[in-house]
Amino acid sequence: MRLIWTLVAFLLAVGIAAHCLDELNGRPLETLIPSPALATAAGVSLAGAAAIGLWGVSSIGIYVVPFVLIGVALVLAYNLELFGGALHTDHVFALGWGAFPVLVGGFAQTGSIELPVVLGAAFATATSLAQRSLSNWARRLRRGGLRVEGFVERAGEEREVLAVDVLTAPAELSLRALAAAHVLLAVALVALRLNWT
Repeated sequence: MRLIWTLVAFLLAVGIAAHCLDELNGRPLETLIPSPALATAAGVSLAGAAAIGLWGVSSIGIYVVPFVLIGVALVLAYNLELFGGALHTDHVFALGWGAFPVLVGGFAQTGSIELPVVLGAAFATATSLAQRSLSNWARRLRRGGLRVEGFVERAGEEREVLAVDVLTAPAELSLRALAAAHVLLAVALVALRLNWT
């Protein structure tokens, strides 16, 4: 049951609140959702995630409280770019959206942080940095690329004319593969945790 509540808390905090705050702060997705609706959804979702975490004190222990406080602070500081955006960096993204959920998830299940969880957090950090690098490149070209000039010439092949879609395609394919890989890994870990055979 802890696993389900952990997943619900992260769905609320990262899946809903973080994305609403991100959209509220600069409209990167260019949605037409009214700002009050985004703020309300973010506040309710983040409060719900925090409530689930604090409710976990009764079964996990008082040491879950720092995780709750850090999680709320991360969502607010990163997505609203507080402190002049000092925490809105690729490394904070990798640690906050990669390592932190793994550490919290592991702690929520066992009440401790064991070596496999630390290694999982390191994996999540590394793949989050890869995702961020690919995403930054593709986004910069899609949103700001006015013109690309040139071509690639290989022995025995026709010239490949460079264009924004040619340059973004490998990054976008890699991002889709990374997303699928993470879903498969998550399902594998849930299956392991629930002893599916």
